Amino acid sequence: MVIIGQSLSLVGGTVPAQVGDTPGSCTVTAKVTSVVAGNHDNAIPANNLHATDPTGTISITNTSPATHTLQVDSIAPPSLSKSFSPNTQWVGQTSQLSIQIRNNDLDYPLTETRLTDSLPANVVIANSTMSSSNCGSSVYVTGPGGVPLAANQTSFSIYSATVLPNTTCTVRVNVTSLVSGVYVNTIQAYAIHDKQSVTNASAASAPLNYQSVGMSKDFSPSSIQQGGISTLTITLQNPSTSDYTGVDLTDNLPAGLTIAAAPDQPPMRWHRFVYCHLHYPIRWCHPRKGWHDPWFMHLSKRW
Repeated sequence: MVIIGQSLSLVGGTVPAQVGDTPGSCTVTAKVTSVVAGNHDNAIPANNLHATDPTGTISITNTSPATHTLQVDSIAPPSLSKSFSPNTQWVGQTSQLSIQIRNNDLDYPLTETRLTDSLPANVVIANSTMSSSNCGSSVYVTGPGGVPLAANQTSFSIYSATVLPNTTCTVRVNVTSLVSGVYVNTIQAYAIHDKQSVTNASAASAPLNYQSVGMSKDFSPSSIQQGGISTLTITLQNPSTSDYTGVDLTDNLPAGLTIAAAPDQPPMRWHRFVYCHLHYPIRWCHPRKGWHDPWFMHLSKRW
């Protein structure tokens, strides 16, 4: 038997003679596959077979064609999503990146599933830790070029995942960055590869914000009557081991708000990080009064 691409040939075969009422039989078997959904008609036309009797004097051929149809069912394409937890983190700390491969087909699994994710510039793998769920026992993750997953790599690949019907496979790795910024990690459309040749039609993206300083603000109380006073607090957070000095910022109040009389300095606060609090009271603008008291600043640090 000779198999070449889409052709199957039998060369020099022998079909044994009939025994009793049972015709002699020769069976040729080959495995076929297809990633093209639909009905595939396979026909051997009449007069395609050639043979002779033992004496070589009688020519034998098939006077009727042999046909059969193979039905290849379609498989719903998978979908892809991703997320970071937390998606806002201090520089140098780790965030867990999760990639979800969703098998939307209700009948057939996805097998030998793989994809590659290239991280944004300045974002790298934090360590070799990975975990997965609903991806099959053979799934594994590597660094670039198939090397073991390790810290400081800029991409990773998922291999050999099996995703059962109507199931989501989730793979998790840890990432980090030493450079503050807002990053967007994107896996492009058609990134999923599998034995079924179905793939994701849409890209998957997730934002990641690395901060070297934190800033928040708060009104207390957050609701006042006209002419009432609320204290506005701006908090700056420093997660590093060094003091931030020469800190400057400007807060332009919205129309209708103005600085009220400066209150007594509030008590020192204790925090895990270094905090810089800017406190100033706010009062609704009064047509007959003009307050011009400056806000004040104090530094609180945990020792």
